[in-house]
Amino acid sequence: MWTSRDRVVVLVLLVALAGFTAGYALGLAVSMFKSEPPGPEPPESVETETAETATGVQPPVTWTGVEAPATGAPEPSNATLELVWTSYGYRASWESLETLSSIYRAMGGSAFYMTPGVFETTVVETLVRPLTATVTAVTPMPSTAPAEARAAPEYSTTNIQVAGIDEPDVVKTNRTHIAVLHRDVVELYRAYPAGSLSLAAVYDIRKAVLEIVGDENLVLVSGSGYTEPVAPVQHHIVVRGVYMTEDGLVVIADEYRSPWPLESRTWVISLDTSMKLRWMRSITGRFYDARLYNQTLVLVTEASMIVRPVILEADAGAARIIPVPEPPIVASLEPIETIVAAFSLDTGSAATLTIVGAPPSTMYMSATGSLYLVLPGIEELHAILGDRVNATLAEIAERMEKAQPRGTKSLLVGVSVEPGPRLEPEASTVIPGIARKQWMIDEYNGTLRIVVEEQDWSDKQWRTRVGLYILDAETLDEIGRVDEIVLNERVHAARFLGPRLYLVTFRQIDPLFVIDLADPRKPRVLGYIEAPGFDEYLHPVNNTLLIGVGREDSKVRISLYKVMGDAKIKVLDRVYIGGDWRYAWSHVLDPRWGHRAFTLDMRHGYVMIPVEGWSQEYRETPEGIAEIGARRNGVAIVKLDTERGDLELRALLLHMGAARSLYIGDTLYTVAPESYPRVKAYDAETLEPIAYAPRPTEVTVRDIRANPESYSGKPVVVRGVSLRWTGLDEPPPVTRSDWVLDDGTRRIYVAAIMGPVPGKDEKVTVIGIVRLGPEDRPYIEPVEVVIAGEPGKS
Repeated sequence: MWTSRDRVVVLVLLVALAGFTAGYALGLAVSMFKSEPPGPEPPESVETETAETATGVQPPVTWTGVEAPATGAPEPSNATLELVWTSYGYRASWESLETLSSIYRAMGGSAFYMTPGVFETTVVETLVRPLTATVTAVTPMPSTAPAEARAAPEYSTTNIQVAGIDEPDVVKTNRTHIAVLHRDVVELYRAYPAGSLSLAAVYDIRKAVLEIVGDENLVLVSGSGYTEPVAPVQHHIVVRGVYMTEDGLVVIADEYRSPWPLESRTWVISLDTSMKLRWMRSITGRFYDARLYNQTLVLVTEASMIVRPVILEADAGAARIIPVPEPPIVASLEPIETIVAAFSLDTGSAATLTIVGAPPSTMYMSATGSLYLVLPGIEELHAILGDRVNATLAEIAERMEKAQPRGTKSLLVGVSVEPGPRLEPEASTVIPGIARKQWMIDEYNGTLRIVVEEQDWSDKQWRTRVGLYILDAETLDEIGRVDEIVLNERVHAARFLGPRLYLVTFRQIDPLFVIDLADPRKPRVLGYIEAPGFDEYLHPVNNTLLIGVGREDSKVRISLYKVMGDAKIKVLDRVYIGGDWRYAWSHVLDPRWGHRAFTLDMRHGYVMIPVEGWSQEYRETPEGIAEIGARRNGVAIVKLDTERGDLELRALLLHMGAARSLYIGDTLYTVAPESYPRVKAYDAETLEPIAYAPRPTEVTVRDIRANPESYSGKPVVVRGVSLRWTGLDEPPPVTRSDWVLDDGTRRIYVAAIMGPVPGKDEKVTVIGIVRLGPEDRPYIEPVEVVIAGEPGKS
């Protein structure tokens, strides 16, 4: 029976869920194909139930439960929280942190608790689901390179920070094939020799995930044990990164779930050279970043509530859910988590470490396997609470509120990554400010160097100081520092090269600092140069030359610097892209992952960066001169002459949607993960096009309607006319704006996720992916919609 308290809790939850479900659906439709995930999500709640109903019908295998507070539970303010200080922070049991969840229920309006509530979660039993193949058009990648691959002298790899520590990216190559991530699938292209450029295989990550998790439902669980299904769970999959190894592919994907309060999951999928599944694992939280070290994948996720992370293991036969056993580190009492998971690529075994109270702002992994995490926005809990905490929540709240206001401080945690895998926290310290980029931290000769931005309130205004700290790499004890390199500027680019640091800050001008770190106890600024604009990324060419990629006004700027013998630096040359454009931008300017879009081919002396923009053009009309625009998109080829010290813009290899470039032998490749054709090949000497990956097969709507499952997840081309929102007696699959395409054989919905809806009776060509909507009705998820034209010509 429902108690009166149960009814109140359920009523409140139902109202909240209705609002959040509507809001999430709208947000999901808008953000479905953006690179950034939807907004913060509260914690994951997973509960399985296999009991049959009274009618004998088996309910969905996976149930998601939200547990209301039990009747008669103690008042949260009188509950006790126990924390024990270690050399790397507070450790607490997960049982103790269940008490911390009740803080937020009891004190949602206090100075440092700003969330309306956290719900407890329980895993009742494991998932057991069979796995099936989700790969099409399989052409195995060679485990040993064939003769034509061995003839390729060199091929490019992802531009990374530390040699031997690979980073994930949306495009990878292994010299014979190119892997491209597109929304929720992985496409494998046969790339070398260039004449054989073609699509070899497609692996549907979304289908693989849904085969594991099945049909999930959000269920309310009352204090008296009664369950009430609320809503089916919606899954949105976005692939985030891929690695190519000698044994195959490793893919990382985000799974966003709605409605609230479900936390996201991050999946790791291991595929062999035939694109067949080896194993799948998921860990609670949204993807932040990853590193690959000695066959161990180190993955960092973040959760927006306090929740005990769960690993879901799936192999060739079945799957199971495992709550993480390790006690978490408590950095602060904020309802945020950073979750570190290490996976053995050989076995799929996993280890985890959870840090409660702070999100990651950057991660760095040294060549020896030491992981460093910077977690901003924390209080110095140890100074406030002492070595041991055994106090009521009300007492802790009082002590926290009496402490001085929180400034811009970060927790720096050092973690050892060992075979097995094992994650062992080794040391931690609190540093002023925040490090926002991986390039702001570096390990060298037993020291850890870190650049920080520190904000404080002074003279009735916020001030930002850029400083430098040098720490012992093992103990994180301070060795030296520079408190203020520059005032009221932000860091745009940093590069540690041996005993020196090159640092670019910007507000109105672009200072490029040279800082000597030869004596870690006495770092000193040697000098700087100033110029308009700024560099967002710095790349060493050799011991004396440095390339900078940034912006000046509306243009993309590439600079060549020379470091002189007296440690002074001077500009040798600069080229600008988009000088006559309205604006220009490059993926290299992305502050987090932009360096992965930078390619340097020293054999041909090419700097290769993807660029896009909108040019200004004019034409004469009866009314006078009208301004028109033309989209510019491709990969800029800049010739670098190290002897003369100059740069020359050689060409813009046109490719709509190009976001990455690479080379294999004497062939340059441009890659567009969100457009067709996906891959184009160019001769490295003449820069003339050689081939491009064929467009998807042109099909009819009748073909798709007749065999929806065989087309699901595959790219297709369909030509016809737009009927807008009429002519089909079935509900739209994604949004109310989905429109109808009639190709003369039958009609099908096209999801309205990009650009304006074509006018009624307009001729259109749609390139997209076939998806299955409610009741397995097919629809097209568009990648490109061309009105009365031919796609993919740029």
